Amino acid sequence: MCELLGMDCNVPTDIVFSFRGFAKRGGETGPHSDGWGVCLYDGPGVRSFREPHPAAQSPLARYLRENSIKTKIGIAHIRRKTKGKVHLSNTHPFTRELWGRAWTFAHNGKVHAVTHRPLNRFHALGTTDSEHAFCWMLDAIVEKFGSYPADPKKLWDFVALLGADIGRYGNFNFLLSDSRFLYARCHTNLHHLVRQHPFARATLADDDVTINFADHTTPKDRVAVIATYPLTRDETWVKGESGTLWVFSAGRLRATLPSSHELYKEQKESMATIDIKRTHTLGKDKAREVAQAVADRLKEKLDIKYNWAGDTLKFERTGASGSIDCSATDMRVQVDLSFMLRPMKGKVEDKVKQYLDEYLK
Repeated sequence: MCELLGMDCNVPTDIVFSFRGFAKRGGETGPHSDGWGVCLYDGPGVRSFREPHPAAQSPLARYLRENSIKTKIGIAHIRRKTKGKVHLSNTHPFTRELWGRAWTFAHNGKVHAVTHRPLNRFHALGTTDSEHAFCWMLDAIVEKFGSYPADPKKLWDFVALLGADIGRYGNFNFLLSDSRFLYARCHTNLHHLVRQHPFARATLADDDVTINFADHTTPKDRVAVIATYPLTRDETWVKGESGTLWVFSAGRLRATLPSSHELYKEQKESMATIDIKRTHTLGKDKAREVAQAVADRLKEKLDIKYNWAGDTLKFERTGASGSIDCSATDMRVQVDLSFMLRPMKGKVEDKVKQYLDEYLK
């Protein structure tokens, strides 16, 4: 498994102290020697440092441990591979541009089955389930909102739902940032603390280094640190509950949201189902031609992917799946729309009816 490190601050702060101990776990005090990465935000943009080598022996990682690069949001990752070879393209954190800001993601765990989900606008450069999950999440966010929501709490809730959905496939601990907020989902292990006035001393768990934060801060400073396992031995870390999402901003924990399998099941039960039946006199072979034509039209409009299984044409896309059953006298189209596509039910249903009416004349 990998390990995660996140930092969220109300004033620009460097990650030197935390990363010093964290990097040692990348091949010295820990087995995570298959790559490392650090992303440091500067406004909507991000500085990215990544290598498919052990962080504990990396000259570049040493540079970051010894030089102050200040940021308000930082995400770091050390990798112990489970899927995908040791390669730069498979090295976290992953970054994509969306709505004029960098989105950054790092994952700890296994969710291999997510790679069966089709991608739309965003695509993976490597072969990890982590990057595929990130791209799928971004596709879902675009589909849901279209642009950055005016009420960010709606985005918080949606990220929690996406975490609950993908979390069904295995361990889905992750850090995600959109340059405004830092999201941290706990599936198995994740801890956090908030350093604020009055500041105290702290000693790294992986190195014999102690710092007195009072000598380097002002009373107004506030820093939240998130890590898979506590990085210091003399501070009180809060362990996350499985199936929860933390949202941080300006060094504060803004929300703790449910992101569990139970939440997904609640949403699944409220999926919008389309069920359309038509009778015809075309015979089975012609009915299959009609189903193929309808699927081609849906692919053009909704970017679906489909395949035949006997006399049933099955199709899917992000947030939707369905089938067209063909017989000598009947056709039946069923579509399940997830919570993010529920507002499109009427439009999709009208299109399917229109295509059936055209081809079954």
